Amino acid sequence: MTLSAARPGRIAASPVSTILGWMQGRTVTEGWDVVCAIAYDKVNEWFLEQYVDRLSAGEDAVINGSVTQAGGVAIQAVNLTLGPPLINFSPTYPANYVGLTVNFLSGQVNVVQTNGGATNVLSTQVITPGDDYALTGLVPLASVQGEVDNGHDVVIDIVNGQSFSARLDLPEGAQTLLGQFMKSWLVDNLKGYTYKLGTLIYDDNGTNLVPAGTFQFATQIDATDATDTGRLLLFIPTTYNPGGGSQTALGLADVVPQGCSTALIISSRALFAGILANFYTSTFGNFGVQATASQTTPSSAYSLALTAGSVPLGEQSYAFNPN
Repeated sequence: MTLSAARPGRIAASPVSTILGWMQGRTVTEGWDVVCAIAYDKVNEWFLEQYVDRLSAGEDAVINGSVTQAGGVAIQAVNLTLGPPLINFSPTYPANYVGLTVNFLSGQVNVVQTNGGATNVLSTQVITPGDDYALTGLVPLASVQGEVDNGHDVVIDIVNGQSFSARLDLPEGAQTLLGQFMKSWLVDNLKGYTYKLGTLIYDDNGTNLVPAGTFQFATQIDATDATDTGRLLLFIPTTYNPGGGSQTALGLADVVPQGCSTALIISSRALFAGILANFYTSTFGNFGVQATASQTTPSSAYSLALTAGSVPLGEQSYAFNPN
């Protein structure tokens, strides 16, 4: 089962026919009841929407401050305006980490030196849009309680981020020092700089296909496809199998169908052994119908067998009118 929306960018490596062929006759969710995949560009669209909403609400994404190096040299950020956060995926990143880039849109960066009470400006950078100057780093993903009832947010956890650097025309050590300063500034001044990648929202819809226990997430990228920008994967245990699955990886490198931005896969076990078996048994149990789900091997898909029943109708009479 797929949940799709138009995606105008990259042509996915997996057409729908390829994904359905991979799923044919076997279980693919590694024991998880539900797996959801979200394309990288859709997540960044959501980040941009949140960025605009935060600015509209009065948030001031402008850094003013300084950090001191050895020898009395300081790096000053003057009205340094930040753009929206952007993330990227890579197989070289640590597990559950994404790359974070926050572009500098405008402002000024000065390198000054204080000596004997006198301050000298050693260099000045005036930043304009398109200069390709940015704050970069690696941030882990985290699950937090959402604002919506029965909702859990997947967020970038900048507090526990690493390898931050202010990508400017500065020596590497100065860029690292300024990057750490800016990371701390974001955490202290912009609501912890918590941006949501998505929200898992659920309610009791009668099927019991609701999250149970802790869902997990991972990133997915096709290392053989240079154009692949990657996906966020959510692995969700439900009431039918609250223990979850065996691993947070899938056997197909790109599970989002061509032209789509998201995909939703429900395991055959949850569908046949959980939802459909209960439905047929409860609906037609009075007529002797029994529903039994099974799989022939541990890797095969579940199937459902219905045993027919009967019900006595008693004596019936009919009338036939030739007109």
